[in-house]
Amino acid sequence: MKEKNLTIFCVAGVVFCLITLYIVLNYVNYIHVNVGQLDRYFVGSAVNISGSVKDVKTSNGHMFFDLEDGTGSVKIVLWEDTIKLLEMKNVNTRELKNGDYVNIIGNVQIYNGELEVIPLRENLIIRGGG
Repeated sequence: MKEKNLTIFCVAGVVFCLITLYIVLNYVNYIHVNVGQLDRYFVGSAVNISGSVKDVKTSNGHMFFDLEDGTGSVKIVLWEDTIKLLEMKNVNTRELKNGDYVNIIGNVQIYNGELEVIPLRENLIIRGGG
């Protein structure tokens, strides 16, 4: 009987921890940062940035554009799988054009010596032309 109670207690503890982890991960607020503040200290961190789309390019199913907010500019990279996730949420990235205002939560990375932001899964909101 004691083993059964211990098993139930352990399972309940694991379920509680998983639910808590799910809630924490889904309700984390990412600090909004001006693009001009981004530097190498942000590499590996998730940031919340917003601004106007400039210089949209596509290649092999991926999309690249610059995000400008008046304080600076950073390259945004949308991988094909992220684009597909966005399409499942009825966000049509194919209509993204210069001047559109977007909000992105993404990871800061360095590629070829330049900072870029890779959106976390489908965390890109298009708010229309600017």
